[in-house]
Amino acid sequence: KVKLSLANPDLYIQDLETRCMDSYADAILAQCHGPDSQLLSHGDLQDLVDRINQDNSDQLAIVKGVEQVNRAVDNGGIGLAAAMLNLGFKLAQADEIRVYTELVHLRTNKSIVEDREDMELWLEDVQQAFNTLQQLKMEAISVAGALKGVNRAVEFGDVNG
Repeated sequence: KVKLSLANPDLYIQDLETRCMDSYADAILAQCHGPDSQLLSHGDLQDLVDRINQDNSDQLAIVKGVEQVNRAVDNGGIGLAAAMLNLGFKLAQADEIRVYTELVHLRTNKSIVEDREDMELWLEDVQQAFNTLQQLKMEAISVAGALKGVNRAVEFGDVNG
């Protein structure tokens, strides 16, 4: 629940890194349940995120992870789940093809905009593809719930609702 709340866009926390969400949650819980427990302000949360980002900023690992994602996209998606995991994005097997398709789409658009065929994906592109996947999954759950309601109403002959 802490991770979900922290990622809420209405909170306006900057520079949230998916791969650091567990660390953010652990630090928040430690701060709130420790001997000096206190309620955290927006500034406290942002400082905590910034500190953890600094502690976890292994830029070389990120660059290598993005390179692995680019290679996986070049190879038709082979190895994409492992490459994404190296960047902190865990994919279910069923989601791999959707993220691959989204990454190809993003790279194609970048190539068109830059008028170059050899465009590489960046971390922001990988994050965007992962976020799109999560959004599509939430929409699918919502549609499934609505369909379930309609089917229940039909099953019980409840036409008036």
